[in-house]
Amino acid sequence: MLRKLLGATLSLSLVWSSAASADQALLVFGGKGHDVFLGCLNCDKYAGNSIQNSYGPYGSKYSETSILNRYSDYGSKYSDTGACNEYANDAPVIVDNAGNYYGKLSLNKYGGQTRNSDIVAWLTAVCSD
Repeated sequence: MLRKLLGATLSLSLVWSSAASADQALLVFGGKGHDVFLGCLNCDKYAGNSIQNSYGPYGSKYSETSILNRYSDYGSKYSDTGACNEYANDAPVIVDNAGNYYGKLSLNKYGGQTRNSDIVAWLTAVCSD
C-alpha cells in the first residue's frame, strides 16, 4: 500500500507539470454546491493548501476537508460527494484560478470525470485499498 501511494505521489508530481503551468493552480472544490475548498492539486507539497501536504487540512488522512480521508464526505467510497465513489453525482470539481473547468475529481466514469488520464490514475491509486 505504501509503495503504491509513493508511486502515486511521484506520478502526481508529473501530472501537475503537464496539467497546468506552474503559476496556474488546480483547485478542488467539493460539496453539493461545490462551495467547500478541498485543496490545491499542483501546489508545492509543503504549501498549507496542498493536497500533497500530509500535515495540512487538505492532505491529511484525518482531516474532514481531505479527499485522502476515507471517512470524510469527500474521500468516502459511499458519499455522493466523495471523489472515491464510483457512482457519485456531486464529486469534487477541478478548476484553475481563472475559473477554467477541468472536470470532476471522481472515479465515476459517467459523471463528468476529468479527461486528464494522469489525474484519474493518481486518484485510482489513492482510492484503492
